[in-house]
Amino acid sequence: MGVTGAWLRVSPDVGGLGVSDNPEAGGKRDEKMRLCPTCRMEISALAIKCRFCGEPVGRPRDESRALTIDDLGGETIRHYAPSSSVMEAMEAFRAETEVSSNPPADALPNKKNILGWVGKKSPMDSKAPSVSDGLPSLDEKSRALAELAMPSKPSTPVRRPVNQGPTWIKQIGVFAGLVASIIILYFGGNYVWAVMTRKPAPPPPTYVNPAKAILEQGGDPVEALQEAIKALRREPHPDNELIASEARRKLVAAVNDMLNTKPWKEEDLRRAQSMIGEAFKSDSSESIRTLKEEVDQEYFSYRMTLVETTGNSATFRLNNKSKSVLEKPDASDTVTVKVGDTIADRFTVMQIKKDFVQVQDSLRQNRLLTFNRNSAEIASP
Repeated sequence: MGVTGAWLRVSPDVGGLGVSDNPEAGGKRDEKMRLCPTCRMEISALAIKCRFCGEPVGRPRDESRALTIDDLGGETIRHYAPSSSVMEAMEAFRAETEVSSNPPADALPNKKNILGWVGKKSPMDSKAPSVSDGLPSLDEKSRALAELAMPSKPSTPVRRPVNQGPTWIKQIGVFAGLVASIIILYFGGNYVWAVMTRKPAPPPPTYVNPAKAILEQGGDPVEALQEAIKALRREPHPDNELIASEARRKLVAAVNDMLNTKPWKEEDLRRAQSMIGEAFKSDSSESIRTLKEEVDQEYFSYRMTLVETTGNSATFRLNNKSKSVLEKPDASDTVTVKVGDTIADRFTVMQIKKDFVQVQDSLRQNRLLTFNRNSAEIASP
């Protein structure tokens, strides 16, 4: 087959056939040319003798050669047409795939499950019949073409577990976790609040408290309490608080020893009143205040005066806090008693003499006291 519109020529370097575009070469525009093997001149491809040198050139070896579009520098579009056998094999493969994935319901024999009930057999228990019986088997190339032509196999749907709701064990676990969280939040919150509101510890004292040395040496309890209160007011430190508490205890013990001393003297009562009065000026704590009230009541009770004695009776003038000792007593300030009577709910009359009266103090271990007529002095045997 020839190509129209081009001259064929033979390249002088190659020695093959070509298309010449020179109309003066002596040939037609569509005639194939070749080189003479002797003189290397262009002659017709069908010539058997060179027209230039006269040498026989023989017939061309490839008389039926046809030039393609690739030889002329173009592109060739190739279309592949599968044969009928390949199409039949592809159709058989498609049918086999469909039957394997979706077998018919009547193709599955019935079988019994574990409970004995009759049910349908699963697709995995039986093999679907092959529909490719009698058809030629596919080679590797045809099978690859069939896989490209066939649609992709539908993927098996993933079965998701059905949410059946929380069991009773999970419910108990959730409830226990909730209760534990509430407890932790409650106690943890209280602890955090206590830490946040806790006052910082005061710094250690830098002032040397002299009350400690006085107490260790057995010094005056009033002086020790006064120095302890000064140090505590200067530096309110726990160590100073302990020293002040120890000084109060020493003072209270010393005053009570004076009130209950044996043998008792009126001077002991005066000393006790003086000590508690000085201590109260520096320390007005509850223990000191209570002891001062007790000592004051003791002093006023002991300051009653024997006015007169007549036979089996005696007249006493009680100590009125609102009046002085030199003022004339009122009727409500005097009391007349006999042996066995009680004065001020604590003094019991034991005997009445011409110049004195002896009484017994029930609040001070039945202490005996002697009151002389027209005298402020009190004696104790």
